[in-house]
Amino acid sequence: MSDWPQNPIATMEVDSFHGGTGCSITGHGTPAQVTVLDATIDFRVDISFHDHPWFDNGRGYFSARVEKLTTNGWQSMAFADKSLGNDDDDGDWFDSLVLSVQMTELVEEYRVTLHCETRDTSLGTSSNETLFLQAVQGESVLGDFTLDFLPISIVYCPPGQDMTASLTQSESYGTRFTIGESSGMESQSGVQAKVDFLGIVGEGVGFSQSQSTTNQATSGIQVSHFRTTVVTADNQKAIGRAYWGPLGDIFVILVNPSFAASKRADGTILYALKGTEQVLAIPAWKLLRPDGDPIASAVPADVRQRLLELDPFINNLELFFPDSGADIAKAANPFANPSGNNRAELIGRWWLDTGTELNYALGDSQQLFSSQSSEVKFSSTVTINASVGASYDGIAAGLSLSQSNTTSVGFQASKETDASVSSTASCFLMHNQNQRDLDGIEIYYDKIYSTFMFRRVLARTRPGGPCGGVVSGTVIGVDGHPLRRMTLQLRDGKHLVQETLTNNKGEYSFFNLCHGDYVLTAGDREVHVSVKEEVTPFNPVRLPIDKVRRVINLSTAPVWEVMEALSLSSDAVRRIGAELPRIRDVRTLAKIAGVSSEQAALWTRRNVLNWPAHAKGTP
Repeated sequence: MSDWPQNPIATMEVDSFHGGTGCSITGHGTPAQVTVLDATIDFRVDISFHDHPWFDNGRGYFSARVEKLTTNGWQSMAFADKSLGNDDDDGDWFDSLVLSVQMTELVEEYRVTLHCETRDTSLGTSSNETLFLQAVQGESVLGDFTLDFLPISIVYCPPGQDMTASLTQSESYGTRFTIGESSGMESQSGVQAKVDFLGIVGEGVGFSQSQSTTNQATSGIQVSHFRTTVVTADNQKAIGRAYWGPLGDIFVILVNPSFAASKRADGTILYALKGTEQVLAIPAWKLLRPDGDPIASAVPADVRQRLLELDPFINNLELFFPDSGADIAKAANPFANPSGNNRAELIGRWWLDTGTELNYALGDSQQLFSSQSSEVKFSSTVTINASVGASYDGIAAGLSLSQSNTTSVGFQASKETDASVSSTASCFLMHNQNQRDLDGIEIYYDKIYSTFMFRRVLARTRPGGPCGGVVSGTVIGVDGHPLRRMTLQLRDGKHLVQETLTNNKGEYSFFNLCHGDYVLTAGDREVHVSVKEEVTPFNPVRLPIDKVRRVINLSTAPVWEVMEALSLSSDAVRRIGAELPRIRDVRTLAKIAGVSSEQAALWTRRNVLNWPAHAKGTP
């Protein structure tokens, strides 16, 4: 807590004298804008009452109110009042009014309304004054820190050996990431660090705090590519035909990026990208098995494994870390569905005949729902750089370092899809007429890394080959409306689980299924389904599911899902996140969100609300 610089901001005086009274307010000329080093501010107003010794003329009354300017107008923050003087004594009385405010924004404007008057006398006088003040949160330098490896993009390779994909993106192609816990570490804005590779630039994207009941955040560093940058996955020369498909996915990685850290008045630690040692572009197969490659071998095995875990088409990593000598092809699954947990958006499906050429462009007509993306995590080793004045404890606390000196790096939807539309993304696919086992292809938009994904879809089942069964349908809520962006799970007899999402119409599809019995989970409903030999994409199992309630876990659900399911604003969801430890039932939840009991009743009718593990109560 700190006093406003040049306190007192004003003096109020009430006088009684022979034959009359008087009131005065004097401002002390405090600066209109002041930088503060503590987010809690005390405004002090000195007050005095002077009672004439020969003439008893009442008391002095003083009040002060401070308001903050918000988007909804002036909001009252604090009020104080006092009376000075009594009926028994004459003389002088002195005191102060203190108004305390807690800053929640970087810059705040205040209006202080002052009032004084005489009371208990027929000779009443009064005075009023209004002061306008502005506070700016100051920062103190903590020092620098460096992350060993930071993935910024994955360029996905088409799943056929004779297919070519080039990805042309606008200037906002890139990845946004946060470092450490979102509530304690945020990015500086307006800071850029150019990297001499593919025209990459790093820039801050805002100070906004987390808007979720879990660890997702809107703040972070944006790593972008300049306009007209072309990243190609045409690996016939660069990587070779033997490693086409997911094994040819290219990882773009910053090596030893350094950050400057500072601390804001409210305790939030800020960081800004200063530069990086180098940028690597390594294909997935080299990260799996470097085989003496001087670049890939320099990346530690545990880091290579964490990097590969970011790619939804790479699996069975336990066979390679440690390396069991398994066939490298076992690490790739070109049939995997990348849309689970809102990681990617399905934007098209094509059944390709031999010799087909597909030229696809994503323009302003394609709506993307990037704000509905889940966070992807990556752990990176941290080095707090030794420099004069470095606050090791402060940086370590902000980064939430684990015992292994690693911090969590969270990746959110990129700046490009934050605008809900991609302006200049395109790809070209060519299916060679000699390749006969690629029946169809799905193209997804990776909302984390702003790139295209390619998934293989089979039109039929081949003896001894991959499976081609399909289950599809529509998910309808208890009120008769489709449930969009709902995660569905399909579990087989071996308890292997596949996930997908419903689209805006509530429609879903599971492709590449083997014959057998499955259990489909949609919200609070479980349905058994059997996939027979005759099932194909052109003869799927149609399985509509109705009267479904969405299951919401307030501890882990992303902010967009809570907003939609409960029909709340982002501000209300932030209040829920801050008060989550004390929520025990729907009534408490409704009170915190500021909604009526009728709306709360709709919550439980349409949703299953799960409380934090520590809370007790029946939803």
